[in-house]
Amino acid sequence: MSKPKFFTTSAFFLLAMIAQLQVCSQGLASRDWKIKIADGNRLIASAYHSGDASKLNSVFDAAGLAMQEYQPTLSGIKDIRHYYTELFSRLQFLQYEVKTSETFQANDRIIEIGQSHLSFQKKDSSAAPTNVTGKYMQVWAIDAQGNLKLKARAEGYFRNLEQPNLFVVPIKSEEGAEKLAAHSSSLRHQLYALNTLMAEAVRRRDGNLRADFFTNDAAFMPFADTIKTGMAVLRPYLIQYNSYPVTIDSIAISNTGFEDLGTYVIEYPWFKVQGHNTEGSGRGSGKGIRLWRRNKDCCLQIFREIGLHNHPE
Repeated sequence: MSKPKFFTTSAFFLLAMIAQLQVCSQGLASRDWKIKIADGNRLIASAYHSGDASKLNSVFDAAGLAMQEYQPTLSGIKDIRHYYTELFSRLQFLQYEVKTSETFQANDRIIEIGQSHLSFQKKDSSAAPTNVTGKYMQVWAIDAQGNLKLKARAEGYFRNLEQPNLFVVPIKSEEGAEKLAAHSSSLRHQLYALNTLMAEAVRRRDGNLRADFFTNDAAFMPFADTIKTGMAVLRPYLIQYNSYPVTIDSIAISNTGFEDLGTYVIEYPWFKVQGHNTEGSGRGSGKGIRLWRRNKDCCLQIFREIGLHNHPE
């Protein structure tokens, strides 16, 4: 006899409780890595201004992930170089600036969150430039020599762009090459349980349950919207977002990989969803970066997250 659905959901929830609290080491002194992050961001801005993809590539780890709004996840230097070489051949970036809002260090990783300001236009176009403000989340890796390389970068915008296809480049590589393979089976199972429960919350359009995944001091950077900070803002936002009359036909939430950093866990999630309403049906997919934090009871909750969409094929 099949088990009732509430039993399955509860089992996943109980499995999600399993974790071990570890202590983070400090690595580089705060002043040193803040200087190095600023240097790395200046190099990224210089790459955009000059249209030189090799400059941007020099900032990334060889197995790094690049997540640009509308573009499926880029995995590794080869795909990142291919994407930005093509992007810079299409668009002239008249302005590209980033400003760090906050940073967190956990072991040999530094998580950086900030805002970006862009002004760009199609090359050989007389149209007025497009100006847009966005947000980003970056994971820097500290190597043995104390240098920083980007392990992952995700950038989105505060609004939907008028021509998102300009930011889409065909890449043969499949999203989610497991170069950041999980090394902890217990954590793998815990994230599987959490993502399964999260998918169920989305399917049921349960904004309250979605909000329960976040810490009270969380910050969420959703697609085409401003940053939502604190539970007093997050819960009403997620309840409203999930109130739209859409029936979810199928949904999958998983990850490209994750990194266990003790108090924090970095996850590189992706999702695929199909749904319908009275106006028709559609499908969507996306990706992002999640920074989970272990509470005193060892449970994981989302402390920081950025979510990006892929442009429909």
